Amino acid sequence: LFRIWTAGFKTHKMQAILAVLVVASYCMSFGEAQVPRVCSSIEILVSKTCCPTPESNSSYGSCGVNAGRGACTDVSEVCYTGYEEDPTSIETRLNWPTYFFTKICKCNGNYGGFDCSECEFGYTGDDCQTKLPIRTRKSITAKTDEEWSTYNQQLRKVKKALSRYAIVLPTNLSDISTAIIRNISVYDHLVWSHVFAAKTHFDGYYADGSADDYAHESAGFPTWHRLLLLILEREFQIALDDPDFSLSYWDWTNFQGQPDWTSLLFSDDRLGGYNATGYLTGNYYDQENWLTICWPRPENFTNETCDPTDPLGIRAVIRCNNNTACTAEAGLFPTEADAYRALNNYPLWRDNTGAEPYAPFKKFARFSFGNYLEGFSVLPSSGEFNPLNSGLANVSATESVLIGTLLHNIPHVILGLGSIAYPSKVQGTMVSEGASPNDPVFFNHHTMIDCLLDKYLKNTTEGYVGPIGNRLFAGHGPNDCLVPFFPLYTHVDMHKVGSEFGFQCDLRNFTAPNSTAPQPDGAMQQIAQYNVLLAALIVFAFAYILF
Repeated sequence: LFRIWTAGFKTHKMQAILAVLVVASYCMSFGEAQVPRVCSSIEILVSKTCCPTPESNSSYGSCGVNAGRGACTDVSEVCYTGYEEDPTSIETRLNWPTYFFTKICKCNGNYGGFDCSECEFGYTGDDCQTKLPIRTRKSITAKTDEEWSTYNQQLRKVKKALSRYAIVLPTNLSDISTAIIRNISVYDHLVWSHVFAAKTHFDGYYADGSADDYAHESAGFPTWHRLLLLILEREFQIALDDPDFSLSYWDWTNFQGQPDWTSLLFSDDRLGGYNATGYLTGNYYDQENWLTICWPRPENFTNETCDPTDPLGIRAVIRCNNNTACTAEAGLFPTEADAYRALNNYPLWRDNTGAEPYAPFKKFARFSFGNYLEGFSVLPSSGEFNPLNSGLANVSATESVLIGTLLHNIPHVILGLGSIAYPSKVQGTMVSEGASPNDPVFFNHHTMIDCLLDKYLKNTTEGYVGPIGNRLFAGHGPNDCLVPFFPLYTHVDMHKVGSEFGFQCDLRNFTAPNSTAPQPDGAMQQIAQYNVLLAALIVFAFAYILF
């Protein structure tokens, strides 16, 4: 999100040269990953095989093979691994997870987990054939005082509970045996995963609108974040011994544009209050009880390694704490009309220009649900992107109407503008593209995004559409495995209605906007009318020439 605000500014030549040198140095000496803790020993990393025996029953054998649950297999049987490597650098996320492991567990049927000891999302039983009752993701504003107390205590617990995953920090990419292994908490593991996936591609920042990382700005944004939420719910359920734990969504369309920071939602006993400098206050998220990881740090941080134990990166969560300043600098919250337009007027991925084969998957593609959901639309002729709710700089009034506000990005930017101690600066936690999950409201916000995705998927038969084999979009192809998760899932795996994973949302239906302004479907109708008129003129011209 920081890149949105800095796009269009020119970089000094010397800064560019230094950046290239830094990245080149990084490529030769740094890298990282999160892996199952049972596969984090140096011996296993050197073997490049993560096929553990389930701890719950050693008789199952590796990947539960003796019980028919799964088998140790090549990664290429699960994921697309055909991206061409750059001989001058090492990108540890490319062809995930082959830099770290070339053999992993592939589970049969509804068996799941990195060792096939679990069931897939939405299933239970010894044979994983029993469908779980559908869990309902409810509005966060519907929580009672008791439910808020329980929820915040649960967050505090998973912030400290040891994760089943560990962080691998190689000090030399040519020798994995030099890696440093760090334990991490259940909550911070999810933050770290987002940080790692959000690092910019080693190929650099793509001003043409191609994907800049492995989780954002292309076709994989909705499905990548869906898996993050599913893994969160699974890991919380295990850590809390609560199989019914479900996330709640934050429906910011209820603000109708203007938020109310004085509301009960932003109080000490809810999502956290604020002090004069924007730091969170309250019983759960104050500076003593809720320390961030991997933040603050520079964005476009390809050359940065995130050690979750590094005290230099620890800082309290900061949110914008002034109603007027937040919306004045960032724009208004998305409205019910914006949600309705996104759900009712766009195909999943499309660019109406058809100028190049990968245009539909760029973050500025027009008339695309995926881009509308994330918060991008078109690239104006000036090449400068304006993240405000007015849409884009240097576009026509009609295009601005078609673009509307930015469903996912704007709440990030509003909450992340920082405090009055940092006027007009991008300082808040939520505006960090990688480290934003440090703020717990991130997951309520993204549950809302996932609920919108679920509504969309219920009304379309369109399968996952994404670029295949193009390195500029690595990580977003249909069968690319989602970085950096274990067990391995592809975008196609995640492109299903929520009930397939055992959840549903009670998100309300959105009504059509009461506006005479042109809507996307109206624009398409106008374009069709113009095409008919143009065809008629061409026929008339030929007739005039011939006769």
